[in-house]
Amino acid sequence: MHANGKEALEALAQRFPQLYVSPAEGAQDLHRRAAAYGIEPDGATLDHFITTPEDELRKVDTPAGPVEVLFLKERADFETFLQIVGHKSSPDPIARTVGAITYLGLADWGRSPRRRRRIVPQAAMTGQRSSHVSPSSPERSEASSS
Repeated sequence: MHANGKEALEALAQRFPQLYVSPAEGAQDLHRRAAAYGIEPDGATLDHFITTPEDELRKVDTPAGPVEVLFLKERADFETFLQIVGHKSSPDPIARTVGAITYLGLADWGRSPRRRRRIVPQAAMTGQRSSHVSPSSPERSEASSS
């Protein structure tokens, strides 16, 4: 998998529909439905991200095996991503000292055979995924993720 610019976030949002939920007070129910059941919110967009052509999603080989890495040029996009994935779309402030983060155990709705969009499945299927997100340049992040 390799994608640049807005396509990087679009590729992830197809698998992790919670990325369509803009961080806001009261957005946690929408986030829960998207993360737990793969349900995109009505009128789903990624307009809450700035995106730049330098944004990049790619696989990086590590000693532990291949890892998907998302590089976001704009600090605001990195913070938005962390608010969505790490804070369940709550607009909690992200400390300036946070420079990279790794997430494990996210339900990957692109890999689930029971993927349903806009319909709640009988049972949520979960797939184990590892994703690393960094607001810095690819070269600096690779060195810090080894």
